[in-house]
Amino acid sequence: MIWNEWLKIVNKKFFVLSLIGLTGAALVLSGSYSQGAAIDITRFQMMDGMIGALGMLVVVPWAIVVSPSIWTDEYQYGTLKQLFLHSSSRSKLYAGKAAAMVLLIITGVCCVAFAALLSFLVMGGPDMSWGKPSVAVYSSAALMWQCFLYAGLASLIGVWTRSAAIGVGGGLVLYFMQLIFGGSLVSVSWTHLLFIHHDDLSLYWRDPQYAVQMPGVTGSLVVDAVYMLLFFAIGLWLFAKERSD
Repeated sequence: MIWNEWLKIVNKKFFVLSLIGLTGAALVLSGSYSQGAAIDITRFQMMDGMIGALGMLVVVPWAIVVSPSIWTDEYQYGTLKQLFLHSSSRSKLYAGKAAAMVLLIITGVCCVAFAALLSFLVMGGPDMSWGKPSVAVYSSAALMWQCFLYAGLASLIGVWTRSAAIGVGGGLVLYFMQLIFGGSLVSVSWTHLLFIHHDDLSLYWRDPQYAVQMPGVTGSLVVDAVYMLLFFAIGLWLFAKERSD
């Protein structure tokens, strides 16, 4: 079931073109990072910075844009009834679509990371050291986690409204509002229960002040996981109660 849902995604021209676009953006930004890099910076530190910048402005919005259609295409093309008839369980079907979404995001982030690694390998100066790879690995993992969170939210909105456009629009609005206003709300203690303060785990090693104010990586992981499960459970309930006629 997961494989079938994955094939639906990769057969879309938009998915292929978007991956090419992500890879191209990573190569261009990596090239600019290499040219303006300080002498004492390592390749993996540059990769960490590039993943952070590209992730915030491009990769997370990309995940929000491409994810809701995994569900809403069934409404748009009228294939939901046939899908229910050929599926033994609606919950398994929904879980298969969610797993395909996870694979989609992992593929996108890996394309960005490998493109950046290749670019820094070719364009980095001969005297530039590699440094610790854990920095780049942690950044990539944090970006995937952030994409899972917002893609799950956008997908929930899409399933609720049966509209990919509303799912994408709602997800993007909430994401960019978090970027604009999230920092000013950190000092308000009750807002720490909201996922907007826990979505970007990379801030724990990039911003020391953030690490002091927040509960730690483990605490943020728990908060995010609770919201992801909530998004999944509500979406599953909405999807499972759909009429097949």
